[in-house]
This record gives sequence, structure tokens and C-alpha cells, in this order.
Amino acid sequence: MDNAFHLYKSLKEQGFQYLEQWKKDKRCEDLFLEFKRKANPQTHKLDDSDRENLSKALSGFANANGGLLVWGLGENTISTPNGKVKQLSELAPILNHLEFEKSLLAALGQLTVPYTEVITLEIPFPNDSERGFVAMLIQKSERKPVFANFQKLRRYYKRVGDRFFSLEHHDVEELFKIASIPKIVPNLKFQRTRPDNDFTEWTTYIFLRNEGTVAAKYPFLRLCEANGIKPHKSISSRDIIRLNITDHQDWSANSYIYTFKDSGQVIQSALEYPFVSFPMQIKTRSKSVLKFEFICGADSVRTKRYEFHLTEALNEELKNSGHEQFVTPKSADFFNEISLDLL
Repeated sequence: MDNAFHLYKSLKEQGFQYLEQWKKDKRCEDLFLEFKRKANPQTHKLDDSDRENLSKALSGFANANGGLLVWGLGENTISTPNGKVKQLSELAPILNHLEFEKSLLAALGQLTVPYTEVITLEIPFPNDSERGFVAMLIQKSERKPVFANFQKLRRYYKRVGDRFFSLEHHDVEELFKIASIPKIVPNLKFQRTRPDNDFTEWTTYIFLRNEGTVAAKYPFLRLCEANGIKPHKSISSRDIIRLNITDHQDWSANSYIYTFKDSGQVIQSALEYPFVSFPMQIKTRSKSVLKFEFICGADSVRTKRYEFHLTEALNEELKNSGHEQFVTPKSADFFNEISLDLL
């Protein structure tokens, strides 16, 4: 079964053809996929049933493992040997779907507590730019439980199979326990070390920050050799050990894992720790793309994968910084999370 991120990625790459293939294959809803036909597809405005469906999906997917909600798809309930399932039955594109996408985003703050983060994707209908579909990638929440705050619901939901179920007291109690976990977030900083007319050289530092409520045990960072960097030239603090490993199933080249030498050392809540630094160079007139990937995590923490890419804004900021000046970029658009979970 495809997880939510892979569904989103395929839909982003293939667009309307992917939806057509779903209809041809008689695709059914599952643990990570929900179809929704807008109550009135002739207007971009949300009515109460749209808000109710969105509120329930946000809570249900956020309290489970995330999911993809696709607006503009109708479904029928059919019987199978394993029970009743909802099968895609029609493509019902929404008029002025770009404004509908804005309406969905504007409603997010009112429909769950706490706020649920989503990534949206619009899919235009062929030969009709005024109609289309909107997909919402709803991420697994790290601030569970998530409450469906729409007035007709006012309860907690969770995705089980291909349905959203309201949670009993013991389910909610368990989610509160899960919420007491660390949250590891990477923080990249830079230091210009060698200004030159032909190229710029700087040192990249990767810190791991704990934004959770409890200490992070066994934190680690894994860095892959890539265009522009050489991990074997990396430098770690005296408390960090570097391990060289090869995993051709997930990385195209040798990679290195950095972790504490002392297994009892932790990253306390609201603190960060420098795990690795390494030199990087970019030629002034080079058009090559400078990028690399890394993953990080800790015990009881979702492992996440990130992609770094040198943006024009970051390159200019580094060029204009003083020699040996420690730079924390103004924006974090130079690296992004590229998967929800690395299993």
C-alpha cells in the first residue's frame, strides 16, 4: 500500500493522468487516501459539509500516520469479500479550483486544535484552466492529539483502515502519552572561510535541535557523499563519533553516521548540539547544482530525510557576509524535508 507521501509525489509528477488511472483501475480509499466530492463544485466557497469533511480528515490523518485528501472525486460504496469499501466513481472538477485551494488553507486555523500543517497541490482539468482538483497532504502530527474543532464534530478522530473513527477516552489518553516525545530538527549555519574571485568557500555546520518536551536519547545524523561535499573531510566535536557505512538500497554512495560517543548523552529540550561541519566550494560562474541529502533522528523520534540545495538568495547572502563571519540565513528555503518518514 502506498503511503501518503508517495501518493502525493506521484500525483504531483503525473497530474490529471494519475487521477484518470485511478478511475480506470477503480481505485479504492485506504489507510492513506480519502476522496471527497465538493458539496457544490460550481463555487469555490466552503459550505458546512465541506468544513466538516475537512475538519474530520485533518484530525483523523494527523492522529494516525498522515494521509492524502483529494477534493473533486466522487465515490460509491461497494461490497467486497472483506467488507464494504469506497471506490472512486467519478471525476467532479471544481470551478475556480485555485480560489477553492485558498479557501481550504484559510479555514485550517478554525478546524483543528492544534493547527494542522498541510501541503496542497492543484491539478487543472485538461483544456479547462478554470476547473480542477485540489489535493492536501496532511502530515502526521507531532502534537497529538489533534481535535476536530468544527461545531458539528467537536471530538478526536483517527484513521483506521479506510474510515475515520471518533476516539474513545483511552485512545485519547494514549495519544497524550505519545505526545511526550522529543522532536529533532536540523539547523544549518554557515561560515565564509575563503573569499575569492573564482569561487567562494565556506564551512557548513549542521546542528540538531530538540524542540520536543523531553530529552532526546541516541540522537544521530547521517550524511551522504554528494555533489559539492566530501564527508570524509568532515569535522565533528570531541563528543561525536563518525561511523562509515554503505547502504546501496538507500544511498548511491558511502555515507557517514554521526552520534554521541557516550550513549548516555542526550540533547535536552529546547537545546541544540553541533554534530558535524565540512567545507563546501562554489565556483563563481558555475551552473552546477550544489546539493546533498541527510537524515536525522533519535530514539522514539520519526526519522526524517532532508535535501539541501544552494539557492541564489543563500549564495548571495554568503558572498556578502564578512570573512569568518558566522551566518544564520534569514530564510530556510535552502533545505526542505523530502519525506514524512523513513521506515
